Amino acid sequence: MKVAITSLLLVSLFICSCKHSKQEMILGEWRGVNFENPEMDSFFNKSQQYIDTIGKNGNPATNLELYGATNMDSIRNILQQEHDSTKMLQLNAVKNTVFTFMKDSIVVISFDGRMDTSKWRFENEHSLVMEELTGNSKGSKTTMDIVSLTEKELTLKFIQENTYSTVTFNKGKN
Repeated sequence: MKVAITSLLLVSLFICSCKHSKQEMILGEWRGVNFENPEMDSFFNKSQQYIDTIGKNGNPATNLELYGATNMDSIRNILQQEHDSTKMLQLNAVKNTVFTFMKDSIVVISFDGRMDTSKWRFENEHSLVMEELTGNSKGSKTTMDIVSLTEKELTLKFIQENTYSTVTFNKGKN
C-alpha cells in the first residue's frame, strides 16, 4: 500500500513539475494565424450575399437603369475580386503580426514589418496589459482578454468600443 501511495505522489509531483506558468508559456515568438470579428464577419457575409444576387431579378433594361450595365456577370466578377482582395488583405495583416515576449517584460510587436516595443504584464489570470514605450502613444495601455494560452497557442480578445476581435497566434521559434 505504501508503495502505491508513494508512486502516486511521485507521479503527481512529476506532472506538476512539467506544468509551466503563464509567465513561462508566453515567452517567445507568437505569429498571428486567425482573426475573428463578428461585425466584420457579418459585413463580409452580407457583401457576399449582395454579390451573389445583384441583378439576378431584373431584366437587362432594369439592370441598365439601376446599375448602369446589362452584363451583370462582369459586375459580379469585379465585386467578387474586390471582396476577396479585401478579405485577403485582412488575413495577411493578421499573418504578418508577430509578438515576441521576453523575460524582461518587453514585447516586440511587428505589424507588416513595422516594429513597436511595449512593456507587458499579466493583470490577473485573464488579462494581458501592454504599455507603449515609444512614439506618440507612449504610456498608453492596451488590455486584452486571454481567451486561452497553451504551450503552442495564444488567443487574445481585443475589445474596442462596442465591438471585439479575437486573434489566435501560434508559437514560433523561441
